[in-house]
Amino acid sequence: MALLVVSALSAVWFFFASQIPSSGFRADVLPGPVAQLRDAAGFLGLLMFATSWLMPAAESKGSAKLLVVLLHIGVVFTLAALCYGANTGMLGLQIDDPRKDSRWLLIARFVGELLIAGTLVEFGRRILSGLRKPSH
Repeated sequence: MALLVVSALSAVWFFFASQIPSSGFRADVLPGPVAQLRDAAGFLGLLMFATSWLMPAAESKGSAKLLVVLLHIGVVFTLAALCYGANTGMLGLQIDDPRKDSRWLLIARFVGELLIAGTLVEFGRRILSGLRKPSH
């Protein structure tokens, strides 16, 4: 639920960041990174609801506590990187960027998204392997 609140607040932030530069209502940040934060927070919020709803099916092959912990760590890394990027105007995608903190932003975002992807693959594998009917 907190991720959906972050997404909603980011939508408001994006609205103000998208105003023309001469407007008194303009937030002085680039709208692109704010839009990334908005979209990712909304997607991750819905993803967390879906994984919690499907958790009993994933636990049919054993405890999924490690998967939940890794998924949460990945979400925190990704969201922290996107929040920092939105605040500083960086996308966190440039490998060679003269700004000193851009490489760390890229690494944090990459680690977070890799953790999310890896845990979702294992989560899906557990669910799909539990759907197979044993052949006699």
